Amino acid sequence: MYHKKMKNCFIVLLVFLLIACVGSDETTTTEPNNIRESADSNENNQPELQEEETIYFYLDNISETQAREFTLCMINEGLAFGNFIKDNNNFSYDITELVKANEDKLQDSISICDPTNFKNVSEEDEGREYDNSPDTKEENNNDDITTTTTTTTTTTEPVNPIVEIINYSDFTDKELLTWSKLALDKVLVKPKNFLSVVWPIGDTIDDEPDPDKFDGAPFNESEVLLATAQLDIISEGFSQWQLKLDCVTSDRIRKDINERSWLFDLWLYGGADIATAPDPCFNGRSAIYAWPKSASRQDAITVYFHETYHALSNYLATYCMNDYNIPESKMNTGRWFAEGTAQYFGLYMESDVNSKTDYVQRMLKESYLDYQGDGGDLHGPATYQAAAIHLMIERGVITKDQIISASIFNNCDWVDTFSKSKPEINFIFENFHKIELTDGKYSFTQKALKP
Repeated sequence: MYHKKMKNCFIVLLVFLLIACVGSDETTTTEPNNIRESADSNENNQPELQEEETIYFYLDNISETQAREFTLCMINEGLAFGNFIKDNNNFSYDITELVKANEDKLQDSISICDPTNFKNVSEEDEGREYDNSPDTKEENNNDDITTTTTTTTTTTEPVNPIVEIINYSDFTDKELLTWSKLALDKVLVKPKNFLSVVWPIGDTIDDEPDPDKFDGAPFNESEVLLATAQLDIISEGFSQWQLKLDCVTSDRIRKDINERSWLFDLWLYGGADIATAPDPCFNGRSAIYAWPKSASRQDAITVYFHETYHALSNYLATYCMNDYNIPESKMNTGRWFAEGTAQYFGLYMESDVNSKTDYVQRMLKESYLDYQGDGGDLHGPATYQAAAIHLMIERGVITKDQIISASIFNNCDWVDTFSKSKPEINFIFENFHKIELTDGKYSFTQKALKP
């Protein structure tokens, strides 16, 4: 257990690190329409725990948020596997698996996570005073977007996620497994477990979302194509996948999982056109897609990658609202950015897996045609939002790598950084639709691109 306590702006983190030795290879289990595979089958994902060592970290003049970011970074560095728990404003981590390979790795990771704020001291030095105050950072008073200042969690040694597939769609199991691994390879910080669930649904029964039928979820009701026995397998597979995650350490968490499973079953058996990304654990993410009969294969691949991107974006509503107490109303103002980046990734990856390079043209064309027909603003369809993200890239507000790697979502700063209150973002809101068609090619107008 990794506890954090704050007193007079002085935090002492006591980390119980476990030394692990390398065990046998991870076994890959394959069943019909239900595949479980490690992203690297030669890596050991279940180390044998042997003995315990206590390491003290003294942190001066930092906030609880910074302390938490340090903890996350240590976990993402492979020094620990665990899950963040918040109970009555007490913060802790349950450390459950591999933590430490050797002392050099520990020291390297401490430096990677934050070399200016943290210092490792031996037990014999406990009680000695240290001046580890972080260097004073100059405040950014510019209203435009330049930098962010909150510590970002990163990793330099890849995690090898266990990928599981439950599939009854026209996609092959191999395709979904390959695509999931490709998406995981793109992002900077990977979860330990990833689940992909895809199945077909039929024609739409009603043209408008029916929140009353689906417990408030804005899904349309569609014809159910699968037999009840097949739906039962999907339901049980999703429920069991959640229950075996290493964050399931209390009755409260089990209750949350049971409630989530109940809601999933309501959608599944009711024919909801689901496209969502449940994240029961920080290290357990999933992409779930009910493929409508009316959707083309190209569109279905795009949607699958769109939801996968949501799943692999570490700090969206769940963790920003629950862990950092960011109001839901504020998160909703940033929804356009979360949806736009996911749609950008979906179009990019669909083009990539089909050996094409036309994702920007497809993106701009879809936005252009939708705007010609419906108008509206940036809180409209994902086609507008993806085009807005591309405009931001062209104007140098953000980089393509920040989008594809999902590094922009490694903390909650993005909610403020890309707020409409920023002049540059307000410009994007006013100009995202200024797309023109010239000689068969779609592009932003010079007015939209000018500095």
